[in-house]
Amino acid sequence: MNEFLLQLLSGISASAVLFLVASGFTLVFGALRIINFAHGSIYMLGAFLATSLSGFVGSGNVAFWISAILAGLSVAALGALIEIACLRRIYHRDVAIQLLVTFGLVMIIGGLVRGIWGSAPRQTAMPPLLDGGVPMLGTYFPTYSLFLIGVGSAAVIVLWLVMYQTSLGRLIRGAVDDRQLLEMAGVNVPLLFTAVFALGAFFAGIAGALVTPQQTISVGLDLDVIVKAVVVVVIGGLGSIGGALVGSLMVGIASSVALIWLPPSWSLIVVFGLLVAVLAISPQGLFGKVR
Repeated sequence: MNEFLLQLLSGISASAVLFLVASGFTLVFGALRIINFAHGSIYMLGAFLATSLSGFVGSGNVAFWISAILAGLSVAALGALIEIACLRRIYHRDVAIQLLVTFGLVMIIGGLVRGIWGSAPRQTAMPPLLDGGVPMLGTYFPTYSLFLIGVGSAAVIVLWLVMYQTSLGRLIRGAVDDRQLLEMAGVNVPLLFTAVFALGAFFAGIAGALVTPQQTISVGLDLDVIVKAVVVVVIGGLGSIGGALVGSLMVGIASSVALIWLPPSWSLIVVFGLLVAVLAISPQGLFGKVR
């Protein structure tokens, strides 16, 4: 039982990072109606930027937050440029064109990361305050994993406040429901879309930065995270933040708890098995709207 509970906590910790990525992905889809396959590449870029920034600002507790936030803000700025220069031109094009453009961005960002940072694995130092473990269930559970659960919980609260307690959130929800009506009301929709894309990129960049003390990162990191993020948003329902939360918990917990009985190589089998089971019951996802 103790092993199960520990794996459950590990799954929730993994879900927290996954939610940061998936929430940005589903925000962009909900408002812009674009399936952005480059979202995983933005996550990877945030991770690599954090490793470089930590070399400049140091590895202390405050320095850790500085490098993570700067990495998030940097990729948010890049996300705004990508939306203005590339995506704004293809909103009304076929889905195939949108997928080709975002896949092209995956290749470009991957090439830039390989050219700048190389292919050797990288990692940042664990901040001293979050190092070590907490006595729990007869063993020590990593303090950093508990920290990630706290960050994920804070992100849920912040996103809820933004979406339901601010004018920006009302505009985003308006864009999800009827962007034409929003334009007729005099809202600067292109600027709104840029802000949404930058916000989604910020969450992905922060998520990438936060995993660097816990695991080594290398080129190709984007593929694993975008596969899981897509599964999460499809399970939860495209465009639903609540669905992204539930989907993240389901995927993170299922893939972690499954390690008790199955080898690590079965992780993706478990994830996609969960996806198939959910879609068999609810083809639009758990919280998706029937269109």
